[in-house]
Amino acid sequence: MSDPEYLLDTSALMALLLNEPGADLVSEILDGSSIHAVNLAEIVRKLVSTGFPIDALIERLNDLNLEVIEKFSTEQAHAMGRIAVEAKRLGLSLGDCVCLTVAEWLGMVAVTTEQRWSELGRGIKILQIRPPVEKGLGPAPPKRPGKRDRHEQTEAPEP
Repeated sequence: MSDPEYLLDTSALMALLLNEPGADLVSEILDGSSIHAVNLAEIVRKLVSTGFPIDALIERLNDLNLEVIEKFSTEQAHAMGRIAVEAKRLGLSLGDCVCLTVAEWLGMVAVTTEQRWSELGRGIKILQIRPPVEKGLGPAPPKRPGKRDRHEQTEAPEP
């Protein structure tokens, strides 16, 4: 296996695992992809917290044979600081910033569903697996398990 060309963000691998829009593209590039351990941790936390059985999830992730990048150096942490202000403005998570930093550091293409990444303007190679949707046009993105619309009402737990 040659060195991976693509670095999957949490959202890209979630699209594949949940068969969301963009899953077909992730499937096509999977053999040339890797993921950082921080993004893998985000996936495990999100899916297990919504009721996905941990053992089944571990088996499914292992079946993908993805290379997991476990290193994040002090120098990379400092480099991540270079995008801190823009990341905050764009609402990027720690996992997003790790993926972007590691992709830039290793010369890989960061793969994501996040449209706002392209607004960073840092020359980081980004592959967005879903076409942009103009505001007010097109269908809403699929709702992930455990995510609620901020306007959705929930019942108060019974005492």
